[in-house]
Amino acid sequence: MNVQFYGSVMEIPYVSALILLDGADLSIMHLIQEVPADEVHIGMRVEAVWRDDADIEPTLESIKWFKPNGEPDDTSVRIPGEDHGTGLGSWVGGVAPTEALVRNPRTGEGGVA
Repeated sequence: MNVQFYGSVMEIPYVSALILLDGADLSIMHLIQEVPADEVHIGMRVEAVWRDDADIEPTLESIKWFKPNGEPDDTSVRIPGEDHGTGLGSWVGGVAPTEALVRNPRTGEGGVA
């Protein structure tokens, strides 16, 4: 659930996502805007929306958010632990990696023993 707060400039609902920049090995957490939240998906190609030139500094805060850029999805993007592409239909055995691998440390439930 998204909550509006004082000084917020984000459209509600908003999406926070891990974004892997072209040529990078590590992703960054940032906002995705200018697209309905339920249309954001793994492999979606995005581009940065920058602050005004006068406000740009050498910091991630110079990027206001990311938006879809219209390029075809990157089908090589994988969910960690997945080896057959992106999306529910490609999960091994139809089971999300998090459901198959993650065990609740408090209760011991879920995951694999």
